[in-house]
Amino acid sequence: QGPLGVLPDPLPTSHTRLLTCRPATGADPAACARTILKPFVTRAFRRPATDDEIERLTRLVVEATKFGDSFERGGHASRAFG
Repeated sequence: QGPLGVLPDPLPTSHTRLLTCRPATGADPAACARTILKPFVTRAFRRPATDDEIERLTRLVVEATKFGDSFERGGHASRAFG
């Protein structure tokens, strides 16, 4: 299915509620991933997320983007393995 790597414009509200930031092209996605993951994981775990948990999931996002996946796809991986 295509086109690949292209996001719809404008993004749906459901998308923007979860992905509160997007890293600039070529920028390190870690800070943005942490911003998104902290409240998401806290809510999913029903307790405050620890720094170690957020870092572990952030590394999944960063690794996914290094291997050519989009930032969004990396976010999916971190939630799947959280």
